[in-house]
Amino acid sequence: MSRETVFVTGGTGFIGSAVLESLAARDVSLRALVRGSAGPDLPADAVQGDLTDIAPWERALPAGGTVLHCAAVTGKAPARVHHAVNDAATA
Repeated sequence: MSRETVFVTGGTGFIGSAVLESLAARDVSLRALVRGSAGPDLPADAVQGDLTDIAPWERALPAGGTVLHCAAVTGKAPARVHHAVNDAATA
């Protein structure tokens, strides 16, 4: 039997990185959606992409895998970006 795959969005963010660190001690296969450089300390396989493009998710997540959604746009991004990422991409 293969290990469970857990796919974390926002893997380099504040919450996503804490979730990955916690999951790293478990016997699971970790993958993380990251927009930019993941860095050497990421305890997961980095999947480059963003929330508005589902193709990287589909390639990285096997059927029956678990998604933990920890990504969001915050701060001074334009309203259209907030909507595209925080609303439309997570529907």
